[in-house]
Amino acid sequence: MTDRDMDSLAAEYVLGTLAGNERAQFAETLAHDPALEKLVAEWEQRLAPLDERIEPMKPPAGLWAKIDAEVDELTSFEANAINVRASEGDWQQLLEGIDKKILFRDPVAGTESYLLRYAPGASIPAHEHRLSEHCLMLEGDVTVGDLRLGPGDFQAIPAGTPHPATMSEGGALVFIVGEIR
Repeated sequence: MTDRDMDSLAAEYVLGTLAGNERAQFAETLAHDPALEKLVAEWEQRLAPLDERIEPMKPPAGLWAKIDAEVDELTSFEANAINVRASEGDWQQLLEGIDKKILFRDPVAGTESYLLRYAPGASIPAHEHRLSEHCLMLEGDVTVGDLRLGPGDFQAIPAGTPHPATMSEGGALVFIVGEIR
């Protein structure tokens, strides 16, 4: 680090604009570095006249409470939750008789949560998944291979497992969490 960098860090430290880990690391170095102590003292001396010219100000009553309330609001459940109402979102045709409505995508995990809507007689050919897939039957019927699923039934298919063809005799609505496609 150059002398100029150290001078800038000393100025930020004295001004109070150096924060977090940077401030902690600077303070640790300051405790063992006489040259850095000298830079900090010089900045304190340079900036001291400004402190004398400015009248101390008391913040308005309730300011901290207002700041706390706004921070709480920004970090609240409501501010961070993702909600999709039944009437919201777009259904897109995935295959003939199969529509998909994406509810949430998690690019970090590589997964998405979505609804699949089967028209009566619609089917999906056998396929494979790189990631696990979780399915919850909401309405109707779906036959997966030789297994028939109905409302309330759950199925998890581990990553890498071949997924048999699926077919719905009477139509269905299925909630799925699986890989982004």
